[in-house]
Amino acid sequence: MKIINLFLFFLLLSSIAQSQRSTENDGDWNLQQLVLKNTAEADLMIRVGDIDNLGFGFDTDFNPFSGRSTWSHGFPWKVNATDARGTDRIMIPSVLKRHVWK
Repeated sequence: MKIINLFLFFLLLSSIAQSQRSTENDGDWNLQQLVLKNTAEADLMIRVGDIDNLGFGFDTDFNPFSGRSTWSHGFPWKVNATDARGTDRIMIPSVLKRHVWK
């Protein structure tokens, strides 16, 4: 029982840390739309969609802009209805749908 409680505690801490991630160049990672001006990386930065790895989150020390791969996750995942339209989805061209899923 203590192990389960400890696991739940760390899971809670991890989710709190992830929900508060924000950087000077990327802004608040939870926002679905963001415009930043005059950052160190760009005069104008426009982002649509949050930064949350399809809802699976990241380790607290992981930088999603580092180019490193994230760990694997389940498929299909539950789509968050509050995510910006067209984000956090796997897009399949209509030509593929006609040939594969008849």
